[in-house]
Amino acid sequence: MSLHRTFVYLFARFRPAPKTASGNGGKINFTMKQFAGAAVLTAALWAATPAQAAVTVRSGAWTNPATWGGSLPRPQEMAEIASGHLVTFDASSAEVAGLTVRGTLRVARDRTTRLTVGCNLIVYGTLDIGRPGDHIPAHVRHDLVFRLTRARAAAFVGGADFEATDCGLWVMGRWDAHAAPLTRAWGKLAGDAAAGATQLDVDGDVSDWPVGGQVAITQTSDGLTYSVDSGPSPRNLTRLQHETEYATIAAVNGSTLVLTAPLQFGHRGTGQLRGEVGLLTRNVTISTELEGAVNLSSDIRARKFAHVMFMPTAHGDGTAVTHGGGGKGDLQYVAFRHMGHYGKDGRYALHYHRLGDGARGMIVRGVSWFESGFRCTNIHESNGMLVEDTVCVNPMGAAHFVQTDNPSQQQDSVFVHNLVVSHVGLHFSDRNTPAIRGERLRGASGFWPGASEHEAFLGNVSAGSAPDGADATGFHWPEDTVSDKGRIPRTFVANEAHSHTAAGWHSWQNRGNRGHDIVGGASWGNADGFRHGAYGFDLYVYNALFASNRVAYFQQVTQGFLQDSTVLGRGENAIRLEASPDRGIVFNNYSIQPHPWAGGRFIRNTFSALTPGRGGEPGVAIWRGSDTCTNRSDEVDWSVRYCSSSFPRVAQNTFGPGVHPYHFGWSDGPRPFYPNVNSFWLDYDRQLVLLRKDQKKPEGQFTPLLVTPASFHDPVADALATPFGSLPASITFRNLQSYRDRPYGDFTLDFHYDPPPTIALTAHLSGTQLTMTAATSDDTQRVEFWLDWVLIATDTAAPFEAVVDLEALANYGDTLPARRFAYAYARAFDGVIINAGNAEGNNVDPGYAQRAYSAVMEVTPEMRRAGTAAFNAVDGRQSIVDRRQSMVASQQSAATPLVVTVEQTQLNLAPLARGLKLPSDVAFAPDGSIFVAERGGIVRVIRDGIPVGAVALDLSSEVSLPAGGLLAIALDPKFADTGMMYALYASAAARDAQQFVLARFRFANGMFAERAVLLDRIPASLDSASAALRVGPDGKLYVALDSSGDERLAGNAATYNGKVLRLETDGTTPNDQPRPTPIFSSAHPWPHALDWQPATGHLWVVDGIEAGSGRLSVATGPEQQAQTMRTSYALPAGTGAASAAFYRGDLMPGFKGNLFIAAETGRELIRLRFDPANASRVAATERLLKDRIGALRVVAEGRDGGLYIATEDTLYRLAPQ
Repeated sequence: MSLHRTFVYLFARFRPAPKTASGNGGKINFTMKQFAGAAVLTAALWAATPAQAAVTVRSGAWTNPATWGGSLPRPQEMAEIASGHLVTFDASSAEVAGLTVRGTLRVARDRTTRLTVGCNLIVYGTLDIGRPGDHIPAHVRHDLVFRLTRARAAAFVGGADFEATDCGLWVMGRWDAHAAPLTRAWGKLAGDAAAGATQLDVDGDVSDWPVGGQVAITQTSDGLTYSVDSGPSPRNLTRLQHETEYATIAAVNGSTLVLTAPLQFGHRGTGQLRGEVGLLTRNVTISTELEGAVNLSSDIRARKFAHVMFMPTAHGDGTAVTHGGGGKGDLQYVAFRHMGHYGKDGRYALHYHRLGDGARGMIVRGVSWFESGFRCTNIHESNGMLVEDTVCVNPMGAAHFVQTDNPSQQQDSVFVHNLVVSHVGLHFSDRNTPAIRGERLRGASGFWPGASEHEAFLGNVSAGSAPDGADATGFHWPEDTVSDKGRIPRTFVANEAHSHTAAGWHSWQNRGNRGHDIVGGASWGNADGFRHGAYGFDLYVYNALFASNRVAYFQQVTQGFLQDSTVLGRGENAIRLEASPDRGIVFNNYSIQPHPWAGGRFIRNTFSALTPGRGGEPGVAIWRGSDTCTNRSDEVDWSVRYCSSSFPRVAQNTFGPGVHPYHFGWSDGPRPFYPNVNSFWLDYDRQLVLLRKDQKKPEGQFTPLLVTPASFHDPVADALATPFGSLPASITFRNLQSYRDRPYGDFTLDFHYDPPPTIALTAHLSGTQLTMTAATSDDTQRVEFWLDWVLIATDTAAPFEAVVDLEALANYGDTLPARRFAYAYARAFDGVIINAGNAEGNNVDPGYAQRAYSAVMEVTPEMRRAGTAAFNAVDGRQSIVDRRQSMVASQQSAATPLVVTVEQTQLNLAPLARGLKLPSDVAFAPDGSIFVAERGGIVRVIRDGIPVGAVALDLSSEVSLPAGGLLAIALDPKFADTGMMYALYASAAARDAQQFVLARFRFANGMFAERAVLLDRIPASLDSASAALRVGPDGKLYVALDSSGDERLAGNAATYNGKVLRLETDGTTPNDQPRPTPIFSSAHPWPHALDWQPATGHLWVVDGIEAGSGRLSVATGPEQQAQTMRTSYALPAGTGAASAAFYRGDLMPGFKGNLFIAAETGRELIRLRFDPANASRVAATERLLKDRIGALRVVAEGRDGGLYIATEDTLYRLAPQ
């Protein structure tokens, strides 16, 4: 290839979409930066580029030279999967300089593979590295590796557009990646782990975590530890505490991990404050290999890795698409290691770039990241995405970043049960670099919500200090001075942050909020528990736990509420850096004019264990902070202006021993608190108005009317106190003026207090039904029941109760993908409206409806699998940790997983055999033995409930994989005498095709032998062969074969494809067939199962019409026309049927005559009940085992009447309790 052709090739393959939106008539525009970048890359590639690029000429295996026209791609070559071609990547190791996918590249499921790319992998078509129901199984691996030279790593440009120099995975078509699924990717510690310990107890089921896997154990000490220098001149010192560590799994025993080496640090796992354990290892990994040896842990500037970007351009021919098109796909249970380019905007480990509504329904679940160069996820104006149960460890920058340029273009993305550990900021030397010094690029945070309020965060944890010493926050809402931006997410429930060098929760200058609620959660071991400001905005915090922070709740505005929360100090023995004592709530105003009704409300909180100062001063619960308005030239007339004043209301708070309730915060030093002239507090418990004690500025607007002869000095607050009883019932202040001459008008103050309602929630899970019951105070007028961000029900009369089906949230308006973790809670209203009748001030909610929240109940995958759990909350202040502990206790109380049917029949689901590899069928012998067929060609025996070690049949050398395999088995009706078994499988055929083979084997001495081929040379689908085999009630063999990828063949009588065949057990055509052909039924392009209905004798056939869907068809007996179909029934969308069986037994009478379908894609068991008056009509559908045991591959009735169900690695028995 000439230099000119190489350059043209690069532009043809890697050009950006034309900028038609700019009005250039559809011409393709290249910037000089893009042109120069492509030229640099062309020169680099030219030095090692062979004569031509490799392009596929047909579908087939990657390792088959015929797929490429004669020779395989070489490491220095560019490669391309041409449009319309399906290529199976089956190489144990292959390397190319770059790869473009215009057709489909499918990674093999039956072997370990590795693909190395020298720079760019561009997907216009489909990249398939596993899908739900067809994932990469646990016993194989796939590695996608980007191998970058130092020159390529240094040549990145960054930005929002495609750049040929910026190596990575660019998705403009579809990329799915699904590795072996996990019950959970991380969990809380369930017991203390001391330094030197070699095992960890985890709160949850980790039995599917792999031996040899790497885990991260989070720090549970404070992010900053205080010490005292004992030298001749003692000084107070502080040092960074970084105690997150990594370990390797040596063994797994239920919920206990045994480690290969002892722990270096201790990790707290009991009480209210517990650490976490996250699994980093997956069997599918996307990673970067850098040229040369680099210490990536100590030098974050060396993290110049490849990146992943889903782009809003779907076409490889350069034509433009509208906003909302482009890259699609789900990523589940895969690992990203060393991805994302340090400091380059737009080049993140995983970037969803302006996909709009095209992203709706996309899932990132169970994914892990380690040592990312820049973030873990960046969701930029891509709507309706779910990020769930992920683990992100040691990323640079904000781990999960929601990027919003326009709030109306970022909607509905949600983060559920994710763990972030030890995020780091930019290197110190780069923090003032103009190109990367902005807060958005610089900030080190676990979660960074965007400017839109239409997001949800539930059950997430950000843990651990930054190892580089940078200030790190847990949840950070960025500063934004534009009034319609910078919003708190509307749903922020049960989130936790601990061990950070800065604030656990941080929100600053978010003026777009209008009364958002933060519910539950915890912030502990941080510099600040929650710091929020500046300027005025409404923010209400309920049922939170703040513990072991230097300052629990720093409020630099006066419009926030803190209610029903707990504030715990760091203990009496802590050594402090500051001379001042621990502070619970610290608040002031930040250069803004508060409205008198905008004061903070601190109601029904508990303060305890606040550390005293070094001079013996007690810890203070509520502290009025510093002045921020002094010396402003336009704020000197304090008679009419009151910048930085404060007007808090305090009531029903509880103060532990040694805790001082209030500090009014005044000073007569060089910069006295002049603004406090206009401050007043309302202490409802003691019926006092609190004012500045010295009255040096009596001309303030409020003081003259709030001081009476009964006023006295209050030593508790060190303030002037006026009893409510000495004041009128209400006082009206006329013509209030803010600073900078913005009037507030009149304001009426009264001294009446209505306490908020109280609410306690109990709940019970039975099957998929969650019943919630709320006990409330008598003044409650209505209760709302919520699941995640969805309002389930509103009840206006006691007893307050709601029932929700966890598998039918769409009925309640939920449009997002189903979650594996769910959060239930309730809130009570008493009808009291705060601030009613007063003028609205600066962003002050004029009508706050007084309310209270219950504790938040976390529903886990383990509970869904068990089908039962009980939740109890004593009151709304129960901590998130206590809630999780109670749920675990209820989970462990069930000895075996319980299945509850719609009739309330209780069934046990018991595992019989583990370690299977993609079971495809089961058969039951008269002596009780169970034969299990595996897709890879193996038949195993289970006898007396115990797997027999020897393999009964090995066809692994005969079957073709991954698209073929052993598909079905059936035992002869006289097996006890004949020992005959029939096996249906797909094997290789000439010209890279595959064929169906029906063979007979005889069982003797524990093995099947004496193969006799009954049928072969029938083409099978190259995509994924599907077929079924059963012995009918008439003793004949019924064989269903797919249409070989051409659905037209299903109606062609000249071929057996797409048909059900009826054969004698020797493979011949029965004499009673209506025609001299074995064809029994036609029009079955993708058969997966067949069985006979007991009530009618009709044969029902399960067909897969398209991915995730299916159809039931009823074929008549041989006395009728073979093509006649009596009934057709569409299966629910997303079923992905793999197997089916009618129930005939007596063990479970309620199931008699029901049809059970193993839904591989839907990860559930579907039960169909029929109309007694019309047995061909489906009367009801019930879904069982949803997401509880994984993808269901087989269902069959055993000779004992139990239902036997196989997943990808386990055989279960479902039977009465």
